[in-house]
Order: sequence, then C-alpha cells, then structure tokens
Amino acid sequence: MSKGIIEEVKLTSNDEEESQEVARPKVKADYRERGLDACHYCGLAFNVGERIPRIIIGCGHTFCTSCLSYFLRNHRIRCPLCRKLLKGVDSVDKLPLNFNILYEVVTRDPLLSRVNFEKCLQADPDMYQDDEAYERDFAPYMCQKHE
Repeated sequence: MSKGIIEEVKLTSNDEEESQEVARPKVKADYRERGLDACHYCGLAFNVGERIPRIIIGCGHTFCTSCLSYFLRNHRIRCPLCRKLLKGVDSVDKLPLNFNILYEVVTRDPLLSRVNFEKCLQADPDMYQDDEAYERDFAPYMCQKHE
C-alpha cells in the first residue's frame, strides 16, 4: 500500500515469556491525507460548485464535474485512470455524487457547515403567514435561487 496512506504502529506483547514487536498498519482516515479532497485529473479541490465529486459508474473512480464534462464525448466517458468506457451518458450532472467526499467538503467549509440541511428540506414556505416569521425561520435556509 501507499506510504502516505498507512502508518506503522508497533505493538509489544505483555507476555513475560515472549516479548516481541509486531508492526501493524494503521489506515489514515483523514480524506485530505489520503488525497481524496481533490480531483485526480485536474488536482483542484472539490467544492459544491463546478467541482462537485461525481462517480464514473462501472469503475467507481471519482472526478470533479468540470473534468467529467471535458471527458464527455458522443455520450461517452472514458475513465482517465483505468480507461473503462461508460456509454449512454446524457449529462455529467446525471452521474452519481460521491457523498462521502461531498460530506467532507460541506463539513469542512465554514459557511456550509453552519447550514441545517434537514431543516431546509423540511421547510414549507406556505405555512408562514407573516414576513417576520418567514425571515426568521425559513429565509436563512433558502439558496438565492429560491428566495
């Protein structure tokens, strides 16, 4: 495995007869340390704009939406890592999101991490009778497109 992904952890046995060191690999969980915070093609960090992490179906490799748009030719995408061909792609926006990486992007962003997405999804703008309650309870969770 890659040296950057695994650290060696040395363990010693408490047994008096046998005192031996055993090296066991410890997998690093941080997505930045593992190089998962950036597109493997362009090298730019994923975000919630043009660089949304999307998965190529079939091989499972993840690239940003911008690079996938570049790869899309004649309704086909060829993975630049494994060269697997994906046919019948109408739009890169229809490819599945890599929610594991997207979650990390959102939770590490100072602005996005404060948004209560559950409340946003459950909000009903029609239930507000006055503008004051709407501005206080609902408007902060709406994107500019829906305001």
